[in-house]
Amino acid sequence: MFHAWAVLTTGAMLMPGPGPAAALEFQDVLTDDAAPGWETKAGDAWQVEDGVLICPGGKGGWFGTKRTYTDFIIELEFKLEPGGNSGVFLRAPAEGHLSAVAMEVQILDDYADKHKNLKPGQYCGSIYKIAPPARRVTKPAGQWNYMRITAESHHVVVVLNGETIVDADGQSHPEILKRSPGGFVGLQNYGNRLWFRRIKLAGREGGKGDGAVLAFGIVADIQYADKDTQGERRYREGIDKFEKCVADWNRQPLAFAIQLGDIIDGNKTDQLTHKDLDKVLAVCRKVKTKLHHVIGNHCLAVPRNELMQKLGLQKGYYEFTHGNWRFIVLDTMDVSVMGWPENSRNYQAARAYLRDHPDARTYNGAVGDRQKRWLKSRLAHAAKVNQRVIVFGHHPLVQGPSRPDLLAWNHQEIARILEDAGCVVAYFNGHDHKGGYAFRNGVHYVTLEGLVEAPTNGNAHGTVHIDRNRLVIQGTGNLTSRTLECRPAKARADTTSKAPQARGTCTTTRASGP
Repeated sequence: MFHAWAVLTTGAMLMPGPGPAAALEFQDVLTDDAAPGWETKAGDAWQVEDGVLICPGGKGGWFGTKRTYTDFIIELEFKLEPGGNSGVFLRAPAEGHLSAVAMEVQILDDYADKHKNLKPGQYCGSIYKIAPPARRVTKPAGQWNYMRITAESHHVVVVLNGETIVDADGQSHPEILKRSPGGFVGLQNYGNRLWFRRIKLAGREGGKGDGAVLAFGIVADIQYADKDTQGERRYREGIDKFEKCVADWNRQPLAFAIQLGDIIDGNKTDQLTHKDLDKVLAVCRKVKTKLHHVIGNHCLAVPRNELMQKLGLQKGYYEFTHGNWRFIVLDTMDVSVMGWPENSRNYQAARAYLRDHPDARTYNGAVGDRQKRWLKSRLAHAAKVNQRVIVFGHHPLVQGPSRPDLLAWNHQEIARILEDAGCVVAYFNGHDHKGGYAFRNGVHYVTLEGLVEAPTNGNAHGTVHIDRNRLVIQGTGNLTSRTLECRPAKARADTTSKAPQARGTCTTTRASGP
């Protein structure tokens, strides 16, 4: 739901946020001969004359705010020369391809001959290549156009010359969820002359313009089942706790959320197990952002092909990106005796492993050869394009944040692949409900506390906030809060422990409250 932001007659606006709405003043960007608070990025082509911002064209850089913003409204008037092209950058980072990492609202001479064959998402007022304008209302080149852009979380509204031509959010246009949620507001220099005037901006500051304030929700081992508590595993309570987790996520501007496997526990009969899964998936559908899934061993109480279909997965391993960050999901039950038909290659490989390793546990599994080749190729590509990577899986990969009997079968090999890549910042997993942490060879290994063992009236879920230099895990209930520094790849250390870590690597606190 898009909040009603009230622009007051005094020039202030009311913006929703935690607690009472905050009144933020619209600021005039331009004076007669300057633009205080704004600057040219990587160039000096822009100038202000008589209250008009002028881009003379050429190779000068783009023009943007010195501060960064999350939610904001910008109003402006623009004028183009014939064939002109520009844009308004929303939440732009300091580096990277701005139109790919952030969002750009297109400014264009729609009627120029050279633009007649463009795609709908490239015309004036569009969120460039994401959301096309509902209609074309641009005035001809040489005339002033009025534009108003409202950006709140993953919802963007564009008004052009008094008409709302774009009203898009992360649900209607999922690509929005992949873009930076915080950064600079700016104007594009596309090499041609253009003019801006009457620019006003009001908004909530946030982000660091470097891919910052990307946040995602995280939970592990929901393990719901309609059956009685056994030991510390409170199966039946899982559904209510997950409902509260989702409600908490939905109050935040998250890029995505992820559950790290064991979404169910498995019940006495196949019918009851499927009923449990359907009940949890009904809660999953309430998540307002994109929810990603990791395959866990208990998930495979449902045959793999049925489980994949219900989770909307083509494969158990996959990747996705948000800005300059790449996220990789591993299937540590790829080689397993659970979920696969007995005549399948993966099942037979698991049987062979168990014959050779009689102490291995059947509730663990391995990353298969095909998946390993895929993982190496995706990490190599991420390193090549200078992306940082976070990896998710169900099973732990290093001893310390987990008991040794809970590690993936080929944990040492997979951990070495991550550490050798040079671009992996962290690996998040579940499976060991007690949780834990290790830092080894530049990679943070975080085992999340399981929701299934959260106390009655408690919980165990969190939000991970990312900026360029650290990950901040904000835990709720039993989930430990941690601050993980993103060290350069050349910095090597091995601080494996279940206890809180400091020394600039990781600081931990246990969340208070339910």
